[in-house]
Amino acid sequence: MNRASLFTLMSALRAGQARSWGHFAQTLRTCFVLLLVGCGLAVTACSSEETIDPVYENWAARNMAAFSDTLRVARTAIAQAKAQYGDAWAEHTPWRVFGNYTLGTGGKPTAKDTLVVRVVSSQLSAAEALKAPRPLYTDTVRVAYMGRLMPTSADPAGKVFDFSGPSRLESDVFNTALGTDAQFAVSNVVVGFSTALQQMHVGDRWRIFIPAKSGYGNAAQTSIPAGSMLIFDLQLRKFWHP
Repeated sequence: MNRASLFTLMSALRAGQARSWGHFAQTLRTCFVLLLVGCGLAVTACSSEETIDPVYENWAARNMAAFSDTLRVARTAIAQAKAQYGDAWAEHTPWRVFGNYTLGTGGKPTAKDTLVVRVVSSQLSAAEALKAPRPLYTDTVRVAYMGRLMPTSADPAGKVFDFSGPSRLESDVFNTALGTDAQFAVSNVVVGFSTALQQMHVGDRWRIFIPAKSGYGNAAQTSIPAGSMLIFDLQLRKFWHP
C-alpha cells in the first residue's frame, strides 16, 4: 500500500471515529437531559403529594376562633351569674376566666393572655375556696391530667396528646387507687397550665382551655400542631413547698 493510500485510509478511520464520538456525545447529552427532566417530574410529583390534611387546614386560625368562642360563652355565663347573684355568682356557674400570671397585678389580658376554666368538681364551696391555700409558682404539685386538641370531624372529643395514668381512658387517668399521678414543679409547665395550677385547690378538677400563645405558640410539638389551643382535664391531688 503506497503512502497516499495509507493516508486516505487513516483519514477515513479518523472521520469514522469522530462521527462515532459525536454520536456518543450526543447520546450522552440526551440521556442527561432526560435524567434532569425525570428528576424534575419526580420532584414535582412529590411536591404535589405533600398536601395538608384537611383536618389541620387553617389550624391556627380555627383554634383561635374556637378559643374565642369558649371565652365568650364563659364571660356571658359569668356576667349573667353576677347580675343575678352578686358576690355569690361563683356558686351558680362553673365558668371561670383568669389572666395569665405573667401579667402581674393589674395587668389587662387580651384573649391570647387569658385562661378559660370550666369547673368539673370541687371539694370546697366558693366561700371556702377564698380562704384555702393554693400552689405557688415555686411549689411542686401532684396531679392527674389528660390533654386534648380542639375537637375535629376526625376526633369529635379532641385528639388526646398526653395523659397521666396507665392508659388514656378517663377512668384510669383519674382513678386514685392506681397511684399513677404526675409530679412536677409549677414553674416547669406552659404558662396557661401554670396559671391554672396557681388558682386551684386540692381536690379541684377543672377543664382548662389554653390559647396557643399561653401554650406552645407557633412551635409544633410531638402530636401537637403549631398554633394549637390546649384543652386539659386536670385534677390537683397535692402540692408542697420546696
